Amino acid sequence: MKALQGLKILDMSRLLPGPYCTMMLADFGADVIKIEDPQLGDYCRDFEPQINGTSMWHLLLNRNKRSLTIDLRNSAGKVLFLQLVKQADVVIEGYRPGVLDKLDVGYAAASKVNPRIIYCSITGYGKVGPYVQDAGHDLNYVSLAGITAMSGTKSGTPSVPGVLASDMSAGMQAAIAILIALRHRDQTGQGQEIDISLHNTALSLLPTAASCLFGDRSITERGTHWFTGSQPNYNIYQTADNRYLAVACLEDKFWQNMCQAMQRPELIDNIKQETLFASTISELQQEFLKKSAAEWMQIFQGKDTCVTHILTYAEAAQDPHCLANEMVLDVEDSKYGKHQQIGFPMKLSKTPASIERHAPERGEHSEQVLLENGFSAKQIATLKSLNII
Repeated sequence: MKALQGLKILDMSRLLPGPYCTMMLADFGADVIKIEDPQLGDYCRDFEPQINGTSMWHLLLNRNKRSLTIDLRNSAGKVLFLQLVKQADVVIEGYRPGVLDKLDVGYAAASKVNPRIIYCSITGYGKVGPYVQDAGHDLNYVSLAGITAMSGTKSGTPSVPGVLASDMSAGMQAAIAILIALRHRDQTGQGQEIDISLHNTALSLLPTAASCLFGDRSITERGTHWFTGSQPNYNIYQTADNRYLAVACLEDKFWQNMCQAMQRPELIDNIKQETLFASTISELQQEFLKKSAAEWMQIFQGKDTCVTHILTYAEAAQDPHCLANEMVLDVEDSKYGKHQQIGFPMKLSKTPASIERHAPERGEHSEQVLLENGFSAKQIATLKSLNII
């Protein structure tokens, strides 16, 4: 039996944060029912690249889920949705604040028919503050949170971060919050509303910058602190073959080991003097340019240095450590053939995650889900004839 088996989730979210949250829960056995508009559905279904006409994005994020279409703008569709809420444990949605309340399917309506419901809303800016109704995407949230300002080189402009940090982290925080709320419900019998803001999430990812600001009022900018590239022992260096190495020798022992391996022991004490940081970075850069990345990694092999290659994702997916941890899965599927999926980062010895079904076609499980929830074949046929499902 999978750990979350028996947990029923109605997922009205689209794109990345919500689907990533419910993907993780579905991987561990939750019955995630993806609620989609009969005509449009999740936008990610149209994203490239595609396999047999289906977006790889959709295949990755919506695996292990079922799909039910409901027209929530129709009064009968609202009634149908609230009927499903009565037998659900969790609702998750990603609309702007107030949208679902206007449709009479928000938390107030859901908790009225099921006081035990956990209702998780993932929004850009939360439910209070001047930006609540503003449009946004990940780059907006991380930029307002200070992350973009710290990305890039000291002399250059801010750079677009290479990962959708607020989107992904909000999905993970939503999953954690849902499990916390379920634990509370187990103890008290009470459901509750969860408010996950992508902007709040981005702000929470910066304990390093916060410790500086709240500690001595220093402002973290590109190239001004150890974690933004000011120090030689925590930096990026180019090699002779135009590759790059990541040096993260924060502790003295790792820095000493690296300098000894490079035969530059005279640099060891330089990290004790801030006035020598810039010149030491320059010296190291000239040193690293003398050999290829592979040659340097051979030199550092077994020396305990905290130095690694900087890989592309294509390289990372073929890295032996990635493969050893099964972080790329080869999937055989009757509909989509052989393809690859991201593996499971959480390794549980008793209740491991698994892929049980491919991502669903829009509305693929409408009849199945409604039958399970007590609707008759005649009722389902009527809903279909009215284009409600």
